[in-house]
Amino acid sequence: MKALLFARPIEDLRQHLDLVFIWITKILLAIIYAERLLPLRRRYPQGKRILARELWDSFQMTHFFIQSLIVPMQFTTCDDDEPRIPGSVFVFDLNTANTPEQQLYDFRDDVCTLSIFIRLGSRGIIAVADGGL
Repeated sequence: MKALLFARPIEDLRQHLDLVFIWITKILLAIIYAERLLPLRRRYPQGKRILARELWDSFQMTHFFIQSLIVPMQFTTCDDDEPRIPGSVFVFDLNTANTPEQQLYDFRDDVCTLSIFIRLGSRGIIAVADGGL
């Protein structure tokens, strides 16, 4: 995946958006899982968690999608049985920043919309678990 992301042309990467989607979704679920375990206030480690258990349960289908990294699966539409990914992925070449510190990494997520916005060097990725609408 590293070579595909950085060493090859962006057109090659766009041919594998299914892999990009699954890996990005895996990153999002790992963050959500950690937030379920971490206390909202560090001063009160036994208190409320950052993410309520009820919200974690709502990510079961997303967890199912990332299992395709282990068990090969093909997702299709109901209408025409064409292969599709269960989300939307956009990959961009980005301008590089003036200083090396600004070029490496940016990350933003939105748990409510199951979205990730990530910059990895000169590549930008937006992934949304919207069912592939």
